[in-house]
Amino acid sequence: MLLAASEGRVNGGEDFFQKVMDETQTQIAWPSKLKIGAKSKKDPHIKVCGKRDNVREAKDRIMSVLDTKSNRVTLKMDVSHTEHSHVIGKGGNNIKRVMEETGCHIHFPDSNRNNQAEKSNQVSIAGQPGGVEAARVKIR
Repeated sequence: MLLAASEGRVNGGEDFFQKVMDETQTQIAWPSKLKIGAKSKKDPHIKVCGKRDNVREAKDRIMSVLDTKSNRVTLKMDVSHTEHSHVIGKGGNNIKRVMEETGCHIHFPDSNRNNQAEKSNQVSIAGQPGGVEAARVKIR
């Protein structure tokens, strides 16, 4: 089973997976470095063992909470590089708030920090379609 974690939980998912194991009488193994809420390019492998119906129930519960890549979209939009600092806000507070409210990851080009000659206007927003649209509206 392949999943990408997106639920805002702490401690690598122990509480969440323990609850699913207890309620479905299954055993679940997940990567020790799994950070639920972190975005990654690769989906972590999560192994569920038990009786067929119990495994199916555990899978359904896990899939309902964790965000699979099949539900994610990425929108690239132009925002003038001169506006990036205003959108990001002091200490990143503005953009952090938008990411929390929309459940999206928003990326500004790193090259703008050191490359004075060519500044990029492209900003990427990744997440669920509704959240991406909400983030786009907030950034605009």
